Amino acid sequence: MKTLSDYINQYGLSGWKVGSGQYAPLVMMLRDEVANPGSTSLSALDSGSLKVAFGLLENNSSDERTLANINLPFTSLRIDASKVPPVQDSDDQTVFMTNMDAAFKAAASIVFVHGEKDNPFTQHTDYISSSGMVTKDAIVHTDLNALKNIYLGAVNNTVMGWNVFQDNKVVTSPAILQNMLELVLQNGIDTPEHVKQYFGNYAYAPGVADAAIQQEAKLPFVSQLNDPNSDALIKGYLAYYGRPADPAGLAFWVDALHRAGGDTASMVNNFGTSAEYKALYGNSSSAEIVNSIYQHLFNRDAEKAGLDFWVEHLDKGILTLSSIAYQILNSALTSDAAIISEKVAASRFFTESLDTQREVDLYSNLTSAANARTWLALFTDDHAMNTKLTGITVDVINNLQGHVEPILVGQGFNPVHH
Repeated sequence: MKTLSDYINQYGLSGWKVGSGQYAPLVMMLRDEVANPGSTSLSALDSGSLKVAFGLLENNSSDERTLANINLPFTSLRIDASKVPPVQDSDDQTVFMTNMDAAFKAAASIVFVHGEKDNPFTQHTDYISSSGMVTKDAIVHTDLNALKNIYLGAVNNTVMGWNVFQDNKVVTSPAILQNMLELVLQNGIDTPEHVKQYFGNYAYAPGVADAAIQQEAKLPFVSQLNDPNSDALIKGYLAYYGRPADPAGLAFWVDALHRAGGDTASMVNNFGTSAEYKALYGNSSSAEIVNSIYQHLFNRDAEKAGLDFWVEHLDKGILTLSSIAYQILNSALTSDAAIISEKVAASRFFTESLDTQREVDLYSNLTSAANARTWLALFTDDHAMNTKLTGITVDVINNLQGHVEPILVGQGFNPVHH
């Protein structure tokens, strides 16, 4: 297996031995690894990422600086020279470059920085020494400077100084941490405990992270869940969106139904013409719409008689796209009706469990809606399994801005996406 040292020997730093940057050691190493997987020490890295990086070089530039391009599925792949000692200059360029090669072979390493690229707060760094020794997750760090700049609205690093916690002492109280958490949540870190895991108390005034966790205020019970109209509205969310109601949405519709004298017609029309509903069903054929609704509600395709019936009603205009989901739900019988009953109970518990502002904020966009939909789609008429699913509701809520699949798979469930 060829190492960085081997490539420096062959091509020289920046490809000086062959007179072209397109033969830089890391570039050639990447080319060889993609062409012959396992032939270089880069084989310790993700092969899919390496292939994308190679494609970027092929299509844009052979310069190894391209490997820090923003279009890559990782942050960077580069040679780290931070531990390479200074090399004495020489009038003889060949002598100087030869000495540079020797220094890099002795002390340089390949650095692969990866993780959630869209999340500026967490990255993992792997090192591969010039001799091929691999150190995985050598650094798991948080970009505190990025957090500082987002929180304070700084234009650049120079404006605010390099280290907010040592130089500026911005984070000094639980109240300030709570404000920062609201921003952190929007960038994929989901709980105060998670923040503590990544930032640690060293990043705050002593005890602040623990204090913020302990002081997280509980919101009042969602009183609208006790309203006589609540089940109809929960069924509306289930029929049209395949997910539990959010507290603000439920409160809005309870109030609207009271003002309308309990008439659900306006609710059905508005649910059925919303952007979320159209995104789920709007571009499908009548048969696809019916089957999708059946999958949403009953975890199965429509039986032929039911499919033909509902498709005919859609195609003849007897029912509209905005009304069919609610009609199908209210026509459920036997085991289908049992599934609806279980999903309504689960939805009610989910909404009730959004009992802190942090959790309410987590359930606020298309990502969280999709994750909640994935969870709710697993409920069937198997009450024992449903009880197990209900038991991980809080874990699901805490990951609404990320991925709930690992939680579900870890409990033995196979996530279903709608």
